[in-house]
Amino acid sequence: MSIKLLTCEEPQQRQGGVFEYISPSRLSCWLGCPLKLRLRYVDGIRSPTTLSMFVGKCCHSGLEGWYRHRQLGITLSAEDVAKRMVDGWGESVAEENMQFKTEADEMKAKLQTVDLVVAYLSHLPDDEPRPLAVEARM
Repeated sequence: MSIKLLTCEEPQQRQGGVFEYISPSRLSCWLGCPLKLRLRYVDGIRSPTTLSMFVGKCCHSGLEGWYRHRQLGITLSAEDVAKRMVDGWGESVAEENMQFKTEADEMKAKLQTVDLVVAYLSHLPDDEPRPLAVEARM
């Protein structure tokens, strides 16, 4: 692996100190390899986002928006969620510093992301209860 692939976050971009925010991901990282936890969360060294990770993050973001609206009593249609995801695609690509080999690969990833979220939303029951919280910090 080349060191050029790794990036380092500035301290102000990080989510506080290593012990100020505890998540299942951080705990799993620490259990698996304490050095990995240090490099990632203390030193701020990040490996590049893979295509699969990027698609997953975008799906998560789209569903988070849907659930946050549901929390307020607003039900968005799958088309509205898809439009929001497509509109914010460029910002997500820039934020993750995502590099696609071709424009066709990027379009394929975008369509896959939208299809996954629409498929998820189409399988929800009509009487889905309103969520009390959406990944609220405790």
